[in-house]
Amino acid sequence: MHEEIISRARFLLTELHLPPAEAASRLRHYFPDLELEERARYVRRAAEPPPDPVAPVEPAGSPLAR
Repeated sequence: MHEEIISRARFLLTELHLPPAEAASRLRHYFPDLELEERARYVRRAAEPPPDPVAPVEPAGSPLAR
């Protein structure tokens, strides 16, 4: 369900070009059980760029991780 909420929030932000506050408000129509703070958190997560699938992930102790 989390991915569905993030996907809907991403749609509101990118396809409808809504500002984050309005996107959080509109999420209420799709997910009425979510509180405002939860909706805002999902909108923030939806606004984050997805991780780069090509970039290698270095272990924390690696010299490249600095």
